[in-house]
Amino acid sequence: MVPSKLDLYPEELRSEIDEVNDWIYNDVGHGVYKCGFAGMQELYDATVANVFAGLDRAERILSEHRYLVGDRFTEADTRPLRRGSTSGSSIYQLPRMAETVNLQHVKIHYYGSHTHMNPFGIIPTGPNIDFTRPHDRDRFTNAILPAFE
Repeated sequence: MVPSKLDLYPEELRSEIDEVNDWIYNDVGHGVYKCGFAGMQELYDATVANVFAGLDRAERILSEHRYLVGDRFTEADTRPLRRGSTSGSSIYQLPRMAETVNLQHVKIHYYGSHTHMNPFGIIPTGPNIDFTRPHDRDRFTNAILPAFE
């Protein structure tokens, strides 16, 4: 590992980060799997409602703050929640962030690693999201941008 001064899990924000991580995982990240594996319509309806409630909750927070835990980029902002959003673009455009992201590699690994669910190894096309497009996240002038060193 390369030494870094970047701290995505600062002591003073850990409880808030953990809370955000928990609902993103349960309602959104794992929530989509709960939908996919629901064995009854009623269960599917309840779990899909939780997914959208989680996405709505994130959008409410992000309408008032640049990041999910206020005005500081933290571990919570690395969760797979914001792929198509303007806040996702603003994270991709952080200094040195783009050079760490290879979405094609992510798709190949994900769809190629779960042969029990994808026995033919089909890699889906798209989505082709332009993370370099302009965003409006700079309107949050109090935000502390991370220093990737």
